[in-house]
Amino acid sequence: MTRIWSWKLDQRLFCLLILILLLRVTSLSQTLPSEVQPTPVPSPTPSLEKQFFRNILRDQVGIWTAPFHMSRDDAKLVLPIGVATAALIAIRSASSGSIPT
Repeated sequence: MTRIWSWKLDQRLFCLLILILLLRVTSLSQTLPSEVQPTPVPSPTPSLEKQFFRNILRDQVGIWTAPFHMSRDDAKLVLPIGVATAALIAIRSASSGSIPT
């Protein structure tokens, strides 16, 4: 009985050892650099806080002028949605008087 137990224990220890070795080999292969790369030097960028209101104005101009810069693919999607919205608004205003409150 103890011989079977020791064989199972040996088998578990062997599997554990193989697992540890595999994990160690994969971790070593990930940490070794293939070639030395120079460290990048950060370039100075202007602070966003200094140009905060200018950035807000630029964003607003982009938002409000976006319909004038629409492509044909965008128009295929936006025009049916706009027509459906206009129809729903017209139906709502026409039927709002007929529903009792």
